[in-house]
Amino acid sequence: MKIFILIMVFFCNMVFSQNNNFDFDGKYLKNQTISNNINFTKVEKQIELPKYWKPEKKWEVKKTTLTEWIEISPTKVTGPTLYYEIEYDQVEEIRCIVTVNWYDSPCPDCFWEITMGYMDQPELAGHNHKDPPPPALKSLSNEDIIKPIESGRLKSGQKFTFGFKRPIYSTRIKWDGFWLILGARQYFTTDIIDIKVKNLVELSTGTGYSLVGQTNIHPSNHWVIPEFKTDLENIGKLWKQKCPKSDVLYYNDASLKWGGLFDIKGNWTSPHDGHDLGIHIDISKKWIRKGNREKVLKTICEKAIAYSEGDDPQKDEVPHYHVIYRKAPKEVIEKLENDYRYIFCCPSDNIPQKCIDLESGGQPVEETLPTESDCL
Repeated sequence: MKIFILIMVFFCNMVFSQNNNFDFDGKYLKNQTISNNINFTKVEKQIELPKYWKPEKKWEVKKTTLTEWIEISPTKVTGPTLYYEIEYDQVEEIRCIVTVNWYDSPCPDCFWEITMGYMDQPELAGHNHKDPPPPALKSLSNEDIIKPIESGRLKSGQKFTFGFKRPIYSTRIKWDGFWLILGARQYFTTDIIDIKVKNLVELSTGTGYSLVGQTNIHPSNHWVIPEFKTDLENIGKLWKQKCPKSDVLYYNDASLKWGGLFDIKGNWTSPHDGHDLGIHIDISKKWIRKGNREKVLKTICEKAIAYSEGDDPQKDEVPHYHVIYRKAPKEVIEKLENDYRYIFCCPSDNIPQKCIDLESGGQPVEETLPTESDCL
């Protein structure tokens, strides 16, 4: 009996002194490296991982001007939750590559699988509407992603890749990953991806202008790049100097908080042309006296570029001035200049009469205010 006990003690000591022990007490978790070399913090209800398992995950983007995929790094890490920011106007496609490797003692026959589900949160970007709900994400093959993405059973080192097209609206997409290792061990990850136009700032009411156009579905509609904000503030000040007795200018829609699609009807499909990057704003034409409009346009054109919009005879629309940042990208300016719906109102000589007249659907609109100028 004593001999049997000694043999058992020797056997147990030999087994549990190996380097590849199961981490029963979690002491190896603090050194367990997970996706993107981020230290894994133990999360309640997760089954502890043996120290030689390493789930690995990376996100890549394909930019509009390039053909190759580029890996992106998280901007913040909170335990197993990784945060990413993607520039709305720079990226067309996004993909994730995951795998599980066994180290120290390679295990070619070990297996794993992952299930990824997502939640879309466009309300963070400025969309206060969910009826209808936002459309499903599109896979890289342009199919709707309506169910959790499943890898199926894969062996050690095998990679699983899935991707999606960048939505036309800005949003936060939360991806929850459920990993199953060797059919039993569970591991959870969360990736939060913010798709936005970076560095937009909110325009506040100032001298010579007032903000209008806020709605229940888009309660915050005056977000622009910092340089354009300064220009718009200066336009208001100049107008007040030139015409102190007249009413203020009324600044309508610019961009939403994170930019992207401005679906003015709240249906995710009818964009407010050009209001996606924080470099466009609408200024009311109706609430400017006809006798003041030439002076208003000359004031705007000192700091920005103005077009008359809403005069289109084929479309019944409220006439207004569509104003863009003076250093807007060349392609933005060319798009407006090649669109018959926009009339350029900043020529070096005479301002076109259509920039002065009030029309909609090709028909004159009755003036609400007195037509004579009240400027000095």
